[in-house]
Amino acid sequence: MGGYHIAEALRIPYFRAFTMTWSRTRAYPHAFAVPERKMGGNYNYMTYVLFDQVFWRGTAGQINRWRRNTLGLSTV
Repeated sequence: MGGYHIAEALRIPYFRAFTMTWSRTRAYPHAFAVPERKMGGNYNYMTYVLFDQVFWRGTAGQINRWRRNTLGLSTV
């Protein structure tokens, strides 16, 4: 997850590739929130929003300290 921030600090392009969908989409739910039955596009999209918020709340402090202290970037 640090690649984006390192690329910003180095002022180089960043390209992220995963074996699972990581960008918000209505086509599929987030890989960590797959229900037993299909819930539809709105559910699928919201699983990405929810996961992003939960993940960010758990890591924001560490990421922002690292950005500031190691990479010399402002906090996000």
